Amino acid sequence: MFRARKPDPRVWLLFTVTSSMLAFMLPKHRLRPIYAVGMLLLAALFGLGERKAAFKGSLPYMAVIAWELIAKRRGLPIAGATFSMIKMIVLLYEPPLLCGLILARAVKLGELLMALANMRLSRKLILPLAVAFRYFPTLKAEAGSIRESLRLRSMKPSPLHPIRSMENYLIPLLMRSLKVSDELSRSALCRGYSLEGPRGALVPVALRPLDYVFAAGIILWDVLLWIWAGGYLA
Repeated sequence: MFRARKPDPRVWLLFTVTSSMLAFMLPKHRLRPIYAVGMLLLAALFGLGERKAAFKGSLPYMAVIAWELIAKRRGLPIAGATFSMIKMIVLLYEPPLLCGLILARAVKLGELLMALANMRLSRKLILPLAVAFRYFPTLKAEAGSIRESLRLRSMKPSPLHPIRSMENYLIPLLMRSLKVSDELSRSALCRGYSLEGPRGALVPVALRPLDYVFAAGIILWDVLLWIWAGGYLA
């Protein structure tokens, strides 16, 4: 008998959504809790086998930490103030990107849709999510194909001609993205995602006691991070 992956997709969804929200909502007078959110996401990505992606995701954090140390040691207040905007962009916007990678690696689309259907969510929400879940990996593959096509035609991006390079790359990508979105929406409709009534599944998707333990641990971790960022813990 087929079995769903562990933990349940709803647990992964809770983990990624709360992590993204914490990155934006945590008070900014203490940055260590925000760093802790990023480190936990990188550890989860590494544990899922995406070691290369986890290493690339850690580079912006390492660059920010290294620059802060250099700025404090050399006494560079102007450079540190200028770099603060880049630092906040990394701390705020990288966690949602890491969450998207984690969801794509840890959750199967069919199991996620069954879990959302069990939560009695509207199909108007589930159908766009199904299309979006397939859209970005497919678009990434299309971007690679465009890059190879430009390379074969000796039209590599050049820093001397940035506008022309962007035009050669973005226009085919935009045209292809329209076609891909249309194909994915038709595929979802052909698979019956828009039909009324209960949807069956070969793999049973249900919350188990261990999933509740994981969910409780995630909520406890989020609460502790919030208290830490508020200054109630040393």
